[in-house]
Amino acid sequence: ALSVFLRLFAPFLPFATEEIWSWWQPGSVHKASWPTEAEILAVAGGADDRGAQALQVSGEILGAVRKKKSEDKRPLNSPVARLVVRAPEDTLELLPDIEQDLRASGQLHQIDTMVTEVLQVDVELAPPEGVPRRPE
Repeated sequence: ALSVFLRLFAPFLPFATEEIWSWWQPGSVHKASWPTEAEILAVAGGADDRGAQALQVSGEILGAVRKKKSEDKRPLNSPVARLVVRAPEDTLELLPDIEQDLRASGQLHQIDTMVTEVLQVDVELAPPEGVPRRPE
């Protein structure tokens, strides 16, 4: 496991990883082969299909949020008053895994969900500061 971590961290911590590598391995960590997928999965405890699906869903949701902010010419740190995620039930079951990160990344205040056949994201931005909100 240490060998895998050292090879992964070597580009970011070159001196520390080289020193630790030298304690028990010949040559340089920087000349060692990159860890294989199998080596990484063995250290990580195996594949995480749910995690991969959650990552994909969060990317699609945040993509929709960023697109709306861009279309409205608003900064990325603009708050979102309401986010509606319409998706199949198995996709909605992933939301608790990613909700905290979604809220922090997208500045989301309210998240509502509805079961539908395909993923669709509706974004309602909060009014810019200093601009009164229109009655609905």
